[in-house]
Amino acid sequence: MVASQSHPRPLSLPRPTSGQGAYGLRQRIRFRLLYPVLYRWNRHVSRLPAVGAPVFIAGCGHSGTSLLLAMLSAHSHFHAVSFESNLALASPHRRQHLVRMFDRHAIARRKHRWVEKTPLHVRHIQSLFDWFPRAQMILMLRDGRDVACSIRERTGDFSLAVDRWVQDNAAGEAHWSDRRIHLIRYEHLVHAPEETLRTLMAFVDEPYDTSLLHYHRMPLRFYSNRLARPPSPTGRYHNQYRNWQINQPLFDGVGRWRAEMSADERRHFKDAAGCALIRYGYVSDDNW
Repeated sequence: MVASQSHPRPLSLPRPTSGQGAYGLRQRIRFRLLYPVLYRWNRHVSRLPAVGAPVFIAGCGHSGTSLLLAMLSAHSHFHAVSFESNLALASPHRRQHLVRMFDRHAIARRKHRWVEKTPLHVRHIQSLFDWFPRAQMILMLRDGRDVACSIRERTGDFSLAVDRWVQDNAAGEAHWSDRRIHLIRYEHLVHAPEETLRTLMAFVDEPYDTSLLHYHRMPLRFYSNRLARPPSPTGRYHNQYRNWQINQPLFDGVGRWRAEMSADERRHFKDAAGCALIRYGYVSDDNW
């Protein structure tokens, strides 16, 4: 995947969205100036080898995908792609461009592999495996009641949140038997993080590193240049809020629905997603 030119052209980053000006500028400086220099040194002077097979993180949004990416970013072998690339939806030219950029950034940081997180990729698993036969994918699964409440907090639409949880997880479930897929439940990750991460490292054939549990000690700027908690989790503060979240120590977000879901929302969830909740083992019946 790594180009062989001795003087590769700087690679572009998707333009920042509104409200991300300073963050986007910082990213562009790092991607266009710093990484190309480090890449040339590490690839052509230090003779670092080409990067290994990529790892993708996908699943319904608000299921812990960003948390897992933050954890893996602390591992000495992984370069975490700091934005959702929508690689599966890109044109062939754009896809080649992005992969070349990810490879070079990994080498620039002396990493063995890169890991990319786009939740929507859960609906494009086969396409990714067709393009990257050696790739591995981690699917995040979380109690749909907590997911629906989290998405509703951001969008204000509970019904759409429930539909998204059902459809995204159904798309992923169709591939659970693929040996290149590893399923992680959000609840296991927050309640038994070391055990869950050790199992994950065995799956990706990388050594376990205690730094995975201390990911928050190194400031991360995946979604914003600001680390402080904003006054609101929505609207123009959404990206800053997401960035604040991934810089926090591991916290337990299990069961938030008990305090946040109304009686009408409970009835709607049971009608629209009750069967999936039972099938995924979160409840045994609709008496909750």
